[in-house]
Amino acid sequence: MECSLARLLLCIEGFMAFLLVLFTILFSILASININVSYIFMCIFYIMFGCIMCITLFPIDVVDRNFMLLKVTFGRGVFNIFVALMLLYTASTYNYVMAALFAAIGGCFIFLSIMSTKVDDIESGGLGFK
Repeated sequence: MECSLARLLLCIEGFMAFLLVLFTILFSILASININVSYIFMCIFYIMFGCIMCITLFPIDVVDRNFMLLKVTFGRGVFNIFVALMLLYTASTYNYVMAALFAAIGGCFIFLSIMSTKVDDIESGGLGFK
């Protein structure tokens, strides 16, 4: 049960990360008339973090070495909550909805890591993608 719930959360998170990248690019193009510098930097961070979350879903050696935090259930939850807090910086309904979803998924990952019976999920292949 626990592994299937973690995989379901990973699929939802991957889809949300893809939407984060796609809609950030789309909204950046549509709002290009009234762009300020902080909005540009936040869009770059949204795209970068969304791509990182999408890439960590696949078993790639470079990702396994450099983004170990995102291969651990607790680390993934903390990172999702961090992204949710970043989304609150730019005030829009889309960002508030995405922030709530990322915070909920992050909370679920943290809950799964606390309730897990495994001592160390790094040695067991992270979230099951080895």
